[in-house]
Amino acid sequence: IMNRLLAIAVLALVFTGTSVHAEGYYVSGNLGASILSDSDVEQTGFPTIVTSFDPGFTIGAAMGHDYGNIRAEGELAFRTNSIDDLSFLGFILPAEGNVSSLSIMVNGYYDFRSANSALIPYLGAGLGFANVTVDASTFGIQLLDDNALVFAYQLMAGFAYDINPTTALTFGYRYFATSNPEFDDPVLPGVLPDIEAEIQNHEFIFGFRVAF
Repeated sequence: IMNRLLAIAVLALVFTGTSVHAEGYYVSGNLGASILSDSDVEQTGFPTIVTSFDPGFTIGAAMGHDYGNIRAEGELAFRTNSIDDLSFLGFILPAEGNVSSLSIMVNGYYDFRSANSALIPYLGAGLGFANVTVDASTFGIQLLDDNALVFAYQLMAGFAYDINPTTALTFGYRYFATSNPEFDDPVLPGVLPDIEAEIQNHEFIFGFRVAF
C-alpha cells in the first residue's frame, strides 16, 4: 500500500504540479543519440553508392530568451556517425570512416504551458548552416575526404519538466537535415564532376535549461 501511495504522489507531482519558470535569458545543453539515414552518394557518369551508418551521437549548447510560451535561441551542435558499409552495383562493401557536421542554427519554440502542470510539451523549428565533413574508405582506398558548408534546417518536439523556477530538464526528438553537400572528386578534383550526398539525422536528446 505504501508503495502505491508513493507512486500516486510522484505522478501527482509530475502531472498536476504548479508550472513555474523564469522568463528572460537562458542557456541550455543537450546530449543524445543520432541516427543518420542511408545516403545516396551520386556522381555524374558513375553508379550511385548507397552508404549505411552506425548509430552515433550529438551534443549541443544554446543561448536564448524565454518570452513565456515562445522561445528564441541560437544553437551550436555537433553530430557524428561511423560508416557501416557501402552498396555498389548490388555488392555490399565494408567501409571505414565517418560523417560529421557542425551546425549553427537559429531556433524558435512554442511551449504548451499550463498553470497546473510542471510538464511542458514543446514544438520547434530551426534554420541555419552546417559544415559537413566526410571521411570514407574501403579496402584501404580513400574514397572521400572533404567538407562542405551547406544550408541546414531542423524540426523538434518533446517536453520539459520545470524542477524549480529557473531550471528545467528536457527530452525530445529532432529531425536535422541539410541541402545536399557537394565534395571534390578525390582523384581528379576540378576535372571529374563533384560528388553529392544526402544528410538526414534522427536524434533523441536529453538536456537541461537554466534561466538567469
